[in-house]
Amino acid sequence: MILGLLTFLFASLSTTEAGTIIASHGSGEACEHTDQSVDIDCGPYTISITEAVYGVHSNHNQCGLEYRYSGVCRSSISLPVMRERCDGKTSCSTPANNEIFGDPCYGIHKYLYVTWDCIGKHLITY
Repeated sequence: MILGLLTFLFASLSTTEAGTIIASHGSGEACEHTDQSVDIDCGPYTISITEAVYGVHSNHNQCGLEYRYSGVCRSSISLPVMRERCDGKTSCSTPANNEIFGDPCYGIHKYLYVTWDCIGKHLITY
């Protein structure tokens, strides 16, 4: 029984650099002008932000808006801001707003799209 559980756990975890495991991956969106936030909870693991875009990433979003904006609408500080707010913590919550990320395209409803890994140290030694 225990051997089967350990096999399942090892199959669920990806190993990155020496001694570090990726316990899970996640993604989330939050729409501007709402009370939504991107809420990340990695439980006992720590957050590692892999991608963050505030602006208009694509027409496939949870905000229900189809964008006809032809220019680039992405805050250049999205990734560093999210990494500063969340990396190394076990949880964090970030709303989609211009006060945090700046306004990459005035007058356009924007959203925050984030992907992350929940990482931890490999506890088994040989």
